[in-house]
Amino acid sequence: MGYSNGGAFSYTLALQTDKFAAIASLSSSFFEGRTVPSETAKLSVLQIHGEDDIVVPYDGGQNFNLPIVFESAMFTVTQWANHNGLFNNLIIETPEENIIVYSFSVENNPYEVKLYCLEGINHNLSFHPFVSSLRCYVEVWEFFEDHPKQD
Repeated sequence: MGYSNGGAFSYTLALQTDKFAAIASLSSSFFEGRTVPSETAKLSVLQIHGEDDIVVPYDGGQNFNLPIVFESAMFTVTQWANHNGLFNNLIIETPEENIIVYSFSVENNPYEVKLYCLEGINHNLSFHPFVSSLRCYVEVWEFFEDHPKQD
């Protein structure tokens, strides 16, 4: 699990190793042009991202201050969903105010990909009640528990 640059590092580790069952990336997404190569090990992915983020724009684009361009949060998780054979199995839920959860899962497929969109929140997720109450960390922990390493 990582936040911002640490979230990008989580994605990098997932792309370059087969050591992980699942990762969680907070306030990060793929750099422009990055995809999931077919030889990459499958794993479950949880991404939590602020809708109003200008550091790593939720809808993709250039960082507000640096010459770094990011793919959108949805593009990033869709890359993982497609890689894991989840394709167009998208479920959209709004479990509480100001949270939209996009889930990709298929019965009998051990992998899952989820994107939590925190509405009205920027790069600093701690201002959202889901994060400040520490519930997001419980969600991450449960996501990891629900997705053990596959043989």
